[in-house]
Amino acid sequence: MVYEWLHVDGPNAVERLLGPDQSTSNLWTIRIHDPKANPTRRGIAELKDSLQKGEARVLATDPFAYLIRPEADIKRNHRAYRDKAWGLIAPLVEREDGGIFNFYSRNSPVAALAKRMECAPTTIYRKVRQYYQRGQTKNSQLPLFDQCGWRDRLEPKKIDQKQKEEDRSETKKLGRPSKLSAATGERLGVNITKEIDQLFRAGIRLFYERREKRNLTYAFHLTLEKFFNHGYYQDRNGVWVAALPPASELPSYRQFKYWYNKHRQPRRAQIARELTSSE
Repeated sequence: MVYEWLHVDGPNAVERLLGPDQSTSNLWTIRIHDPKANPTRRGIAELKDSLQKGEARVLATDPFAYLIRPEADIKRNHRAYRDKAWGLIAPLVEREDGGIFNFYSRNSPVAALAKRMECAPTTIYRKVRQYYQRGQTKNSQLPLFDQCGWRDRLEPKKIDQKQKEEDRSETKKLGRPSKLSAATGERLGVNITKEIDQLFRAGIRLFYERREKRNLTYAFHLTLEKFFNHGYYQDRNGVWVAALPPASELPSYRQFKYWYNKHRQPRRAQIARELTSSE
């Protein structure tokens, strides 16, 4: 399971659930985009409670799912690189106790393995970290696919254009059209569920009812990036960007505006935008 903490900004908000801690009732997790991350323990009750309260959410798509691909689609030299790296860490990550989640414990086998293989311990730590961050598969050791494969690493402008093209496609929303959709004759995105309703409310509180006085359009885009992303990726300039699904799989601005006009509380919004102090 990959999930995101909604009170944390950027890619460090995304963590992967690795497995149970054999010695306690806790779970091991790791930040999947942090190059220096180590597995950390989290309480089972803590994580369940955060998910139920909406303080965290499970991502619908694993950001490293692109690594799972047929062998025929992997370049020969990339397979050779992967197999060599896998041969180095397999004795560690395939242990019966579930893995070496506690990287730097006194009894960690990394130092002993590094001495036996005549390589730096940091090399093994890096490859084991990559194994945990990328989904605990052999293909986690493939080189550079996370930098050049997923979504073709399109620039944000190109991604926007791609989404616009998909939004103009013939894909139709399932179910009976809403009154607004029937009135306008336009396809307006996905069905607004209870979960999306809650995310809209959170987006309004976080990005619209603030002293910054953002307009509703900007608040909508920030809401999509925060609550509807499938993870993050680095663009060609090394900037972390929220990875959004196609526009046909997202609520539209028209839906967001219709929802806001239906539920808005003008007096509350005015006070929040005029008086709320920046934290």
